[in-house]
Amino acid sequence: MSDQTPAQKALATQAAAKALMAGASSAPVEQAAPVVVPTSAVPVPTKLYHKFRLVRPTGKMLTDKGLAIIFINYLCITDNPQIISYLNNEIEAGLGLVTAEGTVTSESLNPMEDMKKRHIAEYLKEQEALKETTAGAGNILNTGVLSTSQAIGDASNSSNS
Repeated sequence: MSDQTPAQKALATQAAAKALMAGASSAPVEQAAPVVVPTSAVPVPTKLYHKFRLVRPTGKMLTDKGLAIIFINYLCITDNPQIISYLNNEIEAGLGLVTAEGTVTSESLNPMEDMKKRHIAEYLKEQEALKETTAGAGNILNTGVLSTSQAIGDASNSSNS
C-alpha cells in the first residue's frame, strides 16, 4: 500500500468510510499514524556547560587542531571537552585574554524555562492557599447552592467577630 499515490490513498480511505457507513465490516482500513509525544512532555536531562570570558566583546580562537572557539558578547559557553581542555590549558599557561567563570546548567541558559517554572510555582502556591481558605466552607462552595439558614448563620457568625 505504500506505493500508492496520495490520490489513490484518499480514494481508498473514502471507499473504506463509505463501506463502514453502509454496514460492511470487511472494508480495508489503514492503520492510524503512531501517537507522537510532544517533546515538552519528555523530561530532558540537565546538561552542564563551562563558561569562559574573553576580554574583548567578540573574538575567535583556533585550537592546535584547527577547532574554532567563538566568543560572542564576551562569552563562550560550551560542553565540548576539546574546547574546555584547550581553554583551561591556555588559562593555566598564563593567557590573560580568557578567564574561566565556572559552570552553568542547561536550565539556567533558557530564561523562558526559568520564568515558566516560577509562574507554575506561584500558581500552585495560590491554589494551595485557595484550598486552605475554602476547606472550612464544606459543601457550600462545592455545590454552588446556598441555603437561607447557611447564609444567615454565616452572616451572624461574621458580625460577631
